[in-house]
Amino acid sequence: MLPQIINTYEMFLKLERVSVMDAVKVYEEYFNKKYNVICNLIDNILSRNKKIAAWGAGARGKAFLSTFDARNEKIYCVFDIDEKRWNTKLPTGHVIMKYEEQPIDYIFVMNSINEVDVKELLLENGIDSEVINLDNIILGDLELENLLYKQKKELCKVREVKVAAVCILYNPGNEVIENIMSYVKNVEILYVYDNSEKQNKILIEELKKIENVIYITSGMNDGIAKAINITGKMAIKAGMDWLVTFDQDSYAEKRMLEQMKKYANSSLCSNDIGIIAPSCSYNTREIHGNYSMYYSYFDKVMQSGAMNNLSILETTGGYDENLFIDQVDYEYCVRIRLFGYKIIKINNALLKHNVNDENVEIKNIDGCKIYVNKYSGIRYYYIYRNNRYLARKYQDKDDIYFLECEKNLCNIVKNLEYDNDIEIKRRAIEIAERDYKNLIMGRCLHDL
Repeated sequence: MLPQIINTYEMFLKLERVSVMDAVKVYEEYFNKKYNVICNLIDNILSRNKKIAAWGAGARGKAFLSTFDARNEKIYCVFDIDEKRWNTKLPTGHVIMKYEEQPIDYIFVMNSINEVDVKELLLENGIDSEVINLDNIILGDLELENLLYKQKKELCKVREVKVAAVCILYNPGNEVIENIMSYVKNVEILYVYDNSEKQNKILIEELKKIENVIYITSGMNDGIAKAINITGKMAIKAGMDWLVTFDQDSYAEKRMLEQMKKYANSSLCSNDIGIIAPSCSYNTREIHGNYSMYYSYFDKVMQSGAMNNLSILETTGGYDENLFIDQVDYEYCVRIRLFGYKIIKINNALLKHNVNDENVEIKNIDGCKIYVNKYSGIRYYYIYRNNRYLARKYQDKDDIYFLECEKNLCNIVKNLEYDNDIEIKRRAIEIAERDYKNLIMGRCLHDL
């Protein structure tokens, strides 16, 4: 049955997808928004006899090179994690190389998410190249002077914001208390929204001992979006300005919320800031972040640790409850940006996010990350159905997010080829396709 799923998806591509060539054009248009600034930045770096590399040989990388170095005169090389691409040339003549083998002063990454991945790789390999995030320049509408001179960290306090938080639970163990205690004292109110069908009575008793905790449950799994929307409305009624959302497996490092509130209280935080997010570390890995800058502009951030401007949450209609889980946070980020709002990450505000990936095998196949034993059947369902829904929702609204949703669909179908329990997960995609076509959204009602 797998070929039938792939054929169904290929039919979708023919009907709804723009070509790879069009994808390059989409990114060229995006980079051209700050064409002069990026050109001047490249020339400034080269005038100091420094070497520049681009990270990524995909559509974004090709668009960057064709826009800023079509004659192969400025960008020394291109880095890519796909071994099959090493020592080959792109249409512009740039050679794709292994990043560990070339001393480079500046690495231009094509988007915010790549900044995190590249920083991690450089840290692990002791490489001190400076990473420049093109999203930061474009989304922040930065000028050359913003990039050449470090941001001032001395903030002028102009207000005193009130901050609430919500921790969303699903079948938690008692150890979640430790995570909650890492941030509960730094917020006015902590809503604990329990999505478990069977509540942990011992945990509830422990939560009652914490003075500013409000425990909420409907006795069923309401999903992430609904939990945030309900507690967001409660926080607004309580006179709060911001709502920080936490997964049960997230731990706020020392001074995380202090740093985020410090920015929210300052003159730098304009009325168009929709989300203030922390930098993240995963399990025992080092903290990521561009520490040469106090904050960076991002296109999308994960919801755990994100501090939501409640006025903007209300104005934009909150999180999309059609999604339940998967892409809930990214969709909201895209939507508030379409409303004209911005998202920033405070680079020295640190969140530790624990991910249970002990038994997960990661493979790089044709430039695509394949995860073996990571996603259950139900996750395959939500990933596939939600990205189908979002690709259609944003097809004429946000070309880049549309392309990303399509890539997610390609990746999850490809992932199935290498994963375990293929029949269960194939059936999940089959049901997801059917539900999408029948406009069945929200919580999955199937036994997967």
